[in-house]
Amino acid sequence: MAFARLSFESALNLELRFHSAASSLSGGSFEELAQLWSSASRAFVHQKGEEQRRDHHLRVMQAVTTLNGLMKDIMKLKEAYKGRVKKLKSVWKKGVLDLRKKNDKLKRKLEQEKKNFKMMWCSLYCHGH
Repeated sequence: MAFARLSFESALNLELRFHSAASSLSGGSFEELAQLWSSASRAFVHQKGEEQRRDHHLRVMQAVTTLNGLMKDIMKLKEAYKGRVKKLKSVWKKGVLDLRKKNDKLKRKLEQEKKNFKMMWCSLYCHGH
C-alpha cells in the first residue's frame, strides 16, 4: 500500500491538499476524497503503530540481552565464589591438620620433658638422701 510508507510531514502535506481540494469540490468527489484521506490516515496510524511495536520489541530484546549478560556474569561470579570457598575450606582443613600435628608434637615433647624432669628429680632426690 502506497500510503503505508508516509512520513509524518508528507501525511500533513497530503491532509492540507485534501482539505483545499475538498473545499473546492462538491458532491460525490468530496466523499471520494474523504474516503481516500481516511484510508491514508489509517495507513499512517498503522505504520506508526508498527514502528512503535518494533521499537518496543527492540527495547525488550536489548533488555533481554542485557539480562542474559548479567546472568552469565552472575554465574561466573558464583562459580568463582564456589572455587574460592573450596580453596578456603581446603586451606582451613590443612591448617587445622597442621595445628593438630604441631599440637601432638608439642604434647609428646611436653610428656618427654615431664619424664625427663621426673627422672632428674628422682635422681637428685633419691641419690641425695
